[in-house]
Amino acid sequence: MNWVIKKFICTITVFVLALCLPLTVMAAETDATAKYLLKEVPEPTFDSVGGEWTVVALAGSSYNVPDKYFETYYKNLENIVKEREGVLDEESYTEYSRVIIALSSIDKSALDVAGYDLAKPLTDFDKITAQGLNGAIYALIALDAGGYIGPRKQLREYILQKELPSGGWNFTGKGEADPDMTAMAVQALSHYRFCSDVKPAIEHAMPVLEKNDYECSESISQVINALHSVDAEIPASLTEELLKYRINDGSFKHCLDDDESNIMSTEQALMALNKISS
Repeated sequence: MNWVIKKFICTITVFVLALCLPLTVMAAETDATAKYLLKEVPEPTFDSVGGEWTVVALAGSSYNVPDKYFETYYKNLENIVKEREGVLDEESYTEYSRVIIALSSIDKSALDVAGYDLAKPLTDFDKITAQGLNGAIYALIALDAGGYIGPRKQLREYILQKELPSGGWNFTGKGEADPDMTAMAVQALSHYRFCSDVKPAIEHAMPVLEKNDYECSESISQVINALHSVDAEIPASLTEELLKYRINDGSFKHCLDDDESNIMSTEQALMALNKISS
């Protein structure tokens, strides 16, 4: 074989290995985190921590999660829905949104869970927005995740109306935007990012996501999820920043100064790692 061709092949091989190595390392990081969650949350059920978000994180990972794990969650959910006669919460409709997002991640319908339609509450715009921006964001994500009927246009308009003059969002609607709420709003609007009213709002939000000013691991995770949702590049520096919160057993902590891992932080980190690895 001509030495020039040999040299070309060697160069290409090194280049390909250089590209694959980070992905291989990231896959190992993701698997370790998934394994940790499986161990720490062996019986997932209806809950904001160790419940739906664990299911979503594991369902989105490449780790070989046993089907029985998700069947256990669904059975536990059915039992709770029966016990509460289909009412997950009288006031907090984010409970329904969270459940719908989890059910969608494991290809289960929310229209009939133990005989109850858990998607129906998300047709009530006033009840959804009684929780403010947070309620609207998660309701829109849930409706789109499962393709359910609901006040999408109203929710979109509500979220856009809450955009801060300088770009981005925060919980109070006053002052400066924060990365968490901005990232969640971007994820909710991502399905409509090419619409004339939504596109400018997402563009104005990008500087908030790129500020590199994060107080906890959950903020970084949300920003990674948001960037992925609009097909934006996830900077390597952002991944490196998230991995600073990682503990040797695959779990993640809330703050850099913390000594112990945190289930919520780990759930959100795994969701972000899934996006990086995809």
